[in-house]
Amino acid sequence: MTDGSGVVRIGSQVCIRDIDGDATFRIVEPEYADAMADRVSAHSPLGRALLGSRVGDRVRFRAPGGVLAVTVVDVQHVRTDFGDWATITSRPARSEAYGRVDQARR
Repeated sequence: MTDGSGVVRIGSQVCIRDIDGDATFRIVEPEYADAMADRVSAHSPLGRALLGSRVGDRVRFRAPGGVLAVTVVDVQHVRTDFGDWATITSRPARSEAYGRVDQARR
């Protein structure tokens, strides 16, 4: 389920376009950032520049190679009733068997 606000915020899945093509990732709190898992820190130059932007906005940010510009192509927000999405998806799921073994050792 998505909400229709279209504003980039922490937890948003964002698709951007630059001269190299499109990229899609999620904006997350710094402790959940992981480039290999397509999660960008909200405190990074790109993350800070994107927060508050909308589809169609052209956003500029300073990167090690100089000032870069990207265009926001799409913004999705997934709502859950389970709390912070990153907390849920960043931790490996415990199998029932593992849980029983773990409890037996205590």
